[in-house]
Amino acid sequence: GEPAYQAARDSIARALEEYAAHMGSSADLASWRERFTEAAALDEFAGCVFVVESVTEDMSTKQEVFDQLEAVLDAS
Repeated sequence: GEPAYQAARDSIARALEEYAAHMGSSADLASWRERFTEAAALDEFAGCVFVVESVTEDMSTKQEVFDQLEAVLDAS
């Protein structure tokens, strides 16, 4: 099947395309596509100022990911 990051990227792209269609912001959409980077490991987020997560809707899993992500972002 499709890698999870690709499914997340596609979902985000669809949401932004909807936003651009309603708000007339195609430049923002193109800019987003240039800046979007998926990561295979949480430490790859070091230095990021904005992170979109796409974690299964299990609260204990989400909390674990958020805790680990906060540690990475706080350290950078």
